[in-house]
Amino acid sequence: FFSRPFARGRGFEEPESFLRAAREWAPQAILVVTWGDQGASLLIGDRFISEAAHPVSKVLDTIGAGDTFIAGFIHERVSGRTLEEALVQGCRLAERKIARDGFDGLVAEPVV
Repeated sequence: FFSRPFARGRGFEEPESFLRAAREWAPQAILVVTWGDQGASLLIGDRFISEAAHPVSKVLDTIGAGDTFIAGFIHERVSGRTLEEALVQGCRLAERKIARDGFDGLVAEPVV
């Protein structure tokens, strides 16, 4: 898992080129990068998958949104969901997180 600030700190301005470059570090890994208000992307082998972020009416608290995304993604994978479903649900959970103050009442919703 990587973040947009990490990727930008290495000179990348978009997720796909960053993930393709990062492939050299871990050729067999599933690589995931969050891109803030633009969503998140992953790369497995040569397959690039991206999920756009949905607009949030009012951003209240972004602290922990990246960790929340990771938790949602991992939860979906250990629950048997596909990579695509995990990416979608990780994004949706992070969106719910930033629309509330803190973590109270924040739970993953099942894939529909």
